Amino acid sequence: MTPNLNQQQLIDIAKAVAEILKPTITEIVKTTISEIFKQQSNSNDSPTINTPWGCPPLNIYSSNLSSQCQIAQTINNAIINSETIKAKSLRAVIEKLPEVNDEGMVRSLVKECGLEDKVDFAGIHRHPPHKNNKSSKPHILKIPFTDTKSRDTFLYSFRKCVKSLPNVPKNITARRDMTQYELNILYNLRKQAYDLNVRENLFKYFVVDLEIRKMSQPKPLKVKNVSA
Repeated sequence: MTPNLNQQQLIDIAKAVAEILKPTITEIVKTTISEIFKQQSNSNDSPTINTPWGCPPLNIYSSNLSSQCQIAQTINNAIINSETIKAKSLRAVIEKLPEVNDEGMVRSLVKECGLEDKVDFAGIHRHPPHKNNKSSKPHILKIPFTDTKSRDTFLYSFRKCVKSLPNVPKNITARRDMTQYELNILYNLRKQAYDLNVRENLFKYFVVDLEIRKMSQPKPLKVKNVSA
């Protein structure tokens, strides 16, 4: 019987690959994807591969082609842009923070988390840098740390620190800086969580990193006021 990878397993593979930053990344990734294809195929044929490296031929894995290609593209992107991924591994992203006194807000947060000496304040920036007049939402704020462990500590402590600071908006969120492929997965999962909450009329499902989680004590779903 041909084994099938579920969506979470595919996501876990993509996440693991994106975090690989060792000198042997190319060989490790090629071995990983080779094993995936070997397990997925029960064919004894050796077809000619006409597609780019890492993307399975069209006459194999047709049922999982989209997911497999997404993994392959993530892997290729990780290999080609390893320096970009390394930089992302040091950054946290804050969402929904009003665009006022960015450095002051960041200093308050990281000081509360005990990480003030672990931040490259000169590298703090909004992304994208130019304001889109069509959107009233604040641009995301990127915070570079000196090492990945400090970044992860900040993300783990973020919610507790926000609650302790009266001058910081309570609706802001934080996540790690992601690749475009990871962002596509993130937005899809957020949409799924939103649809589930609307269906149950409860704030019950939420997304952490690239995983949908369920609250042990769901809250009533807030209804937006609509002006007459």
